[in-house]
Amino acid sequence: MNIELWQKAVEFHGHKCVGLAFGFRMGEEAKKIFGEDEEIYCRMPVKSCITDGITGATGASVENGRIQVDESLNNFIFYIKDDDEGWAFRQKKMELPEGTDPVAAVLTYDRDMIVTVDPWDM
Repeated sequence: MNIELWQKAVEFHGHKCVGLAFGFRMGEEAKKIFGEDEEIYCRMPVKSCITDGITGATGASVENGRIQVDESLNNFIFYIKDDDEGWAFRQKKMELPEGTDPVAAVLTYDRDMIVTVDPWDM
């Protein structure tokens, strides 16, 4: 995880929260799929704290047109412009041991413990 980008995302958002962590983590995982230097886009079901996390990790935002809200979706769809295939991320319900910091868990647990990732035809 890029600690510097995470800190900037927290500063931008105003506080640490699970939504910010989920968005940041999904953005980081999308960069692993597409590559660090790719301009990543995202379609999402709702604008929320997750949006700021994705912005912090990828630079995509509603303002620059790389994040679009589509309330008909149940997943977060990451893609590269003009590609035929993207990747659908869906949050998993996490069962955490008592006393576990949920933000730290989202940022550090294996990807398969926090999200499912499946191919998505664009």
